[in-house]
Amino acid sequence: MISPVSALCAAGFAAALYAHRFWMPPCVLKEPERCRAFGRLSYFTVQTNLINFAYHTLRCLAPKHPLVGRLHPLAFATASMLTVLYYSLDHWNAQKAAGDRKWIAKGYTRLPLGNHVEHGHALPLALLDALCLPRAAASASDVLWINGGYGAAYFAVMVLLGKRLKGEWIYPVLDDLEKGFGPAGPYLLAAAIIAISLLLGLADRSLAAGAA
Repeated sequence: MISPVSALCAAGFAAALYAHRFWMPPCVLKEPERCRAFGRLSYFTVQTNLINFAYHTLRCLAPKHPLVGRLHPLAFATASMLTVLYYSLDHWNAQKAAGDRKWIAKGYTRLPLGNHVEHGHALPLALLDALCLPRAAASASDVLWINGGYGAAYFAVMVLLGKRLKGEWIYPVLDDLEKGFGPAGPYLLAAAIIAISLLLGLADRSLAAGAA
């Protein structure tokens, strides 16, 4: 039987992907240089929503699958960080706000709502899933390699390689950090985000183990 919580989570992340695809300006028009190398997958938002949609779909269809436990810390950490990072670093960024106003004037009137649908409910859904549904606890090494590996790979490929190929940072906040802290600025943010992802993954592991 499909869990209503898993179905709700899968539907929520599907809605986020829908909003990105149909309510937001295409990245090839909005940020052609920033997205030239990897397209929509350049964005942590898109990757997070894809990861979580796939994860919760798996949990709907095969709740006893071994990957449900092993991948839960990654799904939990990415969804939790998506909401917090977006509203703390990106939503109020002046460069982003100016860009949004430009695209709203061009007819993308659902863009403000799309911003919230893409980012706003990821954390509540992650908490709902983590607190309501039992699962096998991932190992500490799973958290280290999966959460840490994903964070390091995203920064190395999408951020650093993307910057080298495109000449621009994927997110305006990285420009601000580079101006404020020099070349080390983006690396400091990446290190902090990877550390937070690991801590969230370990907390999720402890929560699952305690509920078992």
